[in-house]
Amino acid sequence: MIWDKVAEKAMAQLTAEERRNGVLYVDQRELAPNSMVSIDGSEVQVRRASVMAFVDQEPRANWGHACRYMLIDLASGGVTSIPAQFPPYLRHVPAELHVVYKGEAVPDWTVAKP
Repeated sequence: MIWDKVAEKAMAQLTAEERRNGVLYVDQRELAPNSMVSIDGSEVQVRRASVMAFVDQEPRANWGHACRYMLIDLASGGVTSIPAQFPPYLRHVPAELHVVYKGEAVPDWTVAKP
């Protein structure tokens, strides 16, 4: 699966509310099968080669607030959604984290940039 397809798959999972008021990021690092990824301080096992997407559902809020992660299976395109409270970064936004979509109601200053 190429990055455009990953972005399309992630976008298709957005709710109407997330499309209006959210920001969708895709981390362009492939997660290896049986690896672990940290989400909200918990380790989540990645069963198959996947990519992680992050949806900031409240980009105007600071620190802990509604968000969710998606693990997108690179072979099947299957998506696992994981509700969360914290982003995949605290101070430093990884260079591999790219904005894929920004809701029309989201101001530019709320978008995380590397």
